[in-house]
Amino acid sequence: MNDTLLQNALRGNAAFSAVSAFVLLLGGSALAEWIGVPTPVVYVLGVGLLPWAGFAWWTARTLDERAVALVIAGDALWVIAAIVVIALRPGDMTDEGVVGLAVISVAVAAFGVAQTIGLRRLRTA
Repeated sequence: MNDTLLQNALRGNAAFSAVSAFVLLLGGSALAEWIGVPTPVVYVLGVGLLPWAGFAWWTARTLDERAVALVIAGDALWVIAAIVVIALRPGDMTDEGVVGLAVISVAVAAFGVAQTIGLRRLRTA
């Protein structure tokens, strides 16, 4: 029972990452123009999110503590990177792009918090 929060958070993270990857890959240049970043950035993020989604899903199945810690660390790095990007607002990044990145980062942070709580519960079980 103590692993339910952790598994659900990891599965949610995996699903969110997979959906985001497909949106980025299918949206391509139109999405890049709308958010104000170069098209290759959109495709690299989309391609990069696919194995991340798979890793998070695998981690939800195994609950390997080191893998969970890596997912949590990856989420934290995403949020930190997003804060830096928002603060610096490079190039022609649009207001929509900034808001979108902020919203996504809040979701990623929520997954990270839930995963951290779940991991602590798992360790004390």
